[in-house]
Amino acid sequence: MPELWIVAGLAVLVGIGLAVRVMRAQPEAPACEYVPEGREGELAVRLAKIVGCTPLRALPSVRQELDLAPAADDDVILKRAAYHYRNALPEREPPAYRDKVRG
Repeated sequence: MPELWIVAGLAVLVGIGLAVRVMRAQPEAPACEYVPEGREGELAVRLAKIVGCTPLRALPSVRQELDLAPAADDDVILKRAAYHYRNALPEREPPAYRDKVRG
């Protein structure tokens, strides 16, 4: 009869393997699942590609620009929304500069 710790170790490994299998089997929701249809959603997706974020994070900037100028051209709205999105981001910490002279 095998030792009890060997059987327990195998049971733990099988449990971990099943947990990983179940976690991977669940489908991931697409990033654009909750983006509204129409012009607002299309602009949010395009803005997300420009600034490198998800469409849900880009949506408030697009909505703000559409509220200000609904008749404006899409390119103008995207430029303004990208500007406001980038300005709303928290400031980056400046890099630490070292003295160029040794000593």
